[in-house]
Amino acid sequence: MFDFCPNCGLEDKLQRTQIQEEIKVRGEVFNVQAAGFVCHKCETSYSDLDSKSDDPYAIAHEMYRSKHSFLDPEEIKQIRLNYELTQRELSGLLGWGDVTLSRYEKGQLPTEGHNKTLRSLANEPHVLMEYIHQGPHVLSDEKRERIVHRLKIKIEETYSIDRVYEERFGSYERDEYSGYNLLNLDKVYNLILLACENGEFTTKINKLLFYFDFKNFKDNISSITGLRYVRLPRGPVPDKYDFYLANMLDKGALVVEEVCFGEYVGQKYYSKDDPDITIFTEAEKQVIKTVLEKTRTYNCSEISNISHEEKAWIETKETARISYDFAKELLFV
Repeated sequence: MFDFCPNCGLEDKLQRTQIQEEIKVRGEVFNVQAAGFVCHKCETSYSDLDSKSDDPYAIAHEMYRSKHSFLDPEEIKQIRLNYELTQRELSGLLGWGDVTLSRYEKGQLPTEGHNKTLRSLANEPHVLMEYIHQGPHVLSDEKRERIVHRLKIKIEETYSIDRVYEERFGSYERDEYSGYNLLNLDKVYNLILLACENGEFTTKINKLLFYFDFKNFKDNISSITGLRYVRLPRGPVPDKYDFYLANMLDKGALVVEEVCFGEYVGQKYYSKDDPDITIFTEAEKQVIKTVLEKTRTYNCSEISNISHEEKAWIETKETARISYDFAKELLFV
């Protein structure tokens, strides 16, 4: 703390205050509020440059990072530590100068290109694998082998079902056919688990998903899952619905039992995992509760016949996608 005012020379300790400053970072101006001092005589204010937590320049840099999705110094350091790499080793793999990474870890803002590279290293293990293959002599044989082994495990772990789905079927857009929501596979799977807690057949599972999503769109102007639905003879069904069930069976989240009805054999699915309802909003939970209670006593044929009375099914061509715009005229729930 100053013992006098550098402006007017008053020999008295300055009072602590909060000051507003406009600080420019890479051509952008940020309004920063930080700790400082003020002279009670001439009312001149000063930044507290000794305070790291209240350093206005550090705050402005952090605001820039947040606005442009730049990694902070600790995140950059953690990328390196996750694979037990030194600054020199990672810089060598990336083809950067020896001190570049050190500066970033101490707080200097990376260039836009370097930030993009660092973010890809943080999120995509295969990116680091490619750099190791391109610069095999940067690391010792033993260390390279150890890191490559660890990367292979991470690559397998991150090859998630979301990614498999997108590569196989393409990505969804926010439009009238997805309920203006992005596909959320966690919510899809947990709704299926809820539907199958006491065992359920495919036909009713599909109708429940349809009513969960369309009821939520009717009440809350968006779908729960982002699923797209198509018109099939037995009613509306999620597009690629067999993919979800097959994957959940493969992961052990569901088990299937064959049930005979005379000459007909049906597949009844049972949940093995407990559904996680915490991922749903309160409004979504209310919709789910309403649909489950309303459909509890209906069998597959009955719920299929009910869905045939919906305008969403009647006015959509066979195998065509169903618009969520029909949700406002939903009859059953």
